[in-house]
Amino acid sequence: MKRLITSFIFLSITLISTNLWAEGDSSAFKKGAVIFSIGYGFPNLDAQKSNFNNNNFQFESASISEWGPIQGKVEYGIDDRISLGVSANYDHDNVKTTFFYTNGIFHSSFLSILGRMNIHFVKKKKLDVYFGIGVGYRKNNFPIDNTVWYSAVYPIPQDIPLGLEATIGMRYFFMKNIGIYSEVGASKSIIQAGLTIKF
Repeated sequence: MKRLITSFIFLSITLISTNLWAEGDSSAFKKGAVIFSIGYGFPNLDAQKSNFNNNNFQFESASISEWGPIQGKVEYGIDDRISLGVSANYDHDNVKTTFFYTNGIFHSSFLSILGRMNIHFVKKKKLDVYFGIGVGYRKNNFPIDNTVWYSAVYPIPQDIPLGLEATIGMRYFFMKNIGIYSEVGASKSIIQAGLTIKF
């Protein structure tokens, strides 16, 4: 299935590149452009649901709520094909459990701030298709409230504070400086979409 999805994405990008590359430069992206994007991702790859399916525990009840990741990006065009910028991502999980008649609340939050480079390989007046990679800092927080038993019998993982992402994205400007964007790839989520503004 993963190979099929990868092949489909690669084929789609190849077809778009073949049909649109020859149309030359445009206002969608160019040197000196400053572009800000904010969006929401799905699914949440940092969600802790799997941690509560361990065979060692039989919770009387457990409810899980999550939001995010919220993702924000800003970039600057250093030439007509390459932009440099910063990507920030944040998400949060809440888990309420009952274990041996004791109520517990488990919170987790995830923050990453990455330096990012985008390579813009398809540009039209309203369309911008790009490949982006990022590397930087990632912080996972696991504060515990009323769950001494949890921390004692189920150690909290401590991840290396290194964040990475690699995505393929597309922007469509329905107004001169305002548009929408979508990205697919390895980030806090597999798919993200939102609003983009160009200055």
